[in-house]
Amino acid sequence: MAYALTPINMLAYKSVGSGYTDKAYRNITEHYRWGGLDKATPGNVPYYDETAARMVNSTRISIVEAAQNLIKEAEMAADLKEHNDSLKVDVPARVMTDGFIADRYNKARTLLHLMEQKLPWFAVNASFSIIEDTASAYFTIAHATGNSDDMKRGSQLMEQLLTNYAQYMRYYNSLSADLKGCLTNIDDYLYQDAGYLKLFETYMLANPSAAKKLFVKLDKQGLNLWYGFERAALRVLHSRSASAAQNIVYSFPTYARMFPKEAQDFLMKHDNFYTVMTQLMEQSNS
Repeated sequence: MAYALTPINMLAYKSVGSGYTDKAYRNITEHYRWGGLDKATPGNVPYYDETAARMVNSTRISIVEAAQNLIKEAEMAADLKEHNDSLKVDVPARVMTDGFIADRYNKARTLLHLMEQKLPWFAVNASFSIIEDTASAYFTIAHATGNSDDMKRGSQLMEQLLTNYAQYMRYYNSLSADLKGCLTNIDDYLYQDAGYLKLFETYMLANPSAAKKLFVKLDKQGLNLWYGFERAALRVLHSRSASAAQNIVYSFPTYARMFPKEAQDFLMKHDNFYTVMTQLMEQSNS
């Protein structure tokens, strides 16, 4: 939506500075139309049916992807600036400057702000993945530039996302086994495959102290978050769920670093999880 079709790999080192991200930036900031959603207020929200709402989220995805590509280009430009003697990539000299790198991050931030302004979250709900990707982009910019406002905004988005889905986690915990078998694929991912815990990991890696505080708060409210890993292990054992396996392997080590005593206690009490975790770690290292 934001790019022209090209026969080149736009995320290769040799493409840094070629202008593809700048073209996407101009298309979004100068040519996108917002369908009246940019005029919405909490008290006056236009009606969007399911088809129109999907179009809004497709537009959001195109903007977030453009921001992610600008961030990736900044990271590759920094690599070139630092290591081009070994990478030996022929790129314009302007690419290997602090000004070019800063410009990429600034444009990525501008796109994220524009999306939130023109396509406000309150007007059309977004999927958890879009919000997570938006927050992650803010976090990456914050860590690269030291901008505290980016860290603050990413944290706000993750706090809102995790708190909002906590109510569904409570509802899930109240369901009988038969009703849990009627969940949609997305529900299965979030509540049975440890997808909700994976969202928490995104926050933990970016802002550990704030994420830990929220985790403890929600767990004390009866969400029983640690047991989500046990459910994911059962999904691996009985359904061979690839997403559950992936979430266990990538997320549990982060939790173990954040909560070493609680993680050790959990492993001692849940044989299923310990067995699955050991097998998955062996497979990932083989």
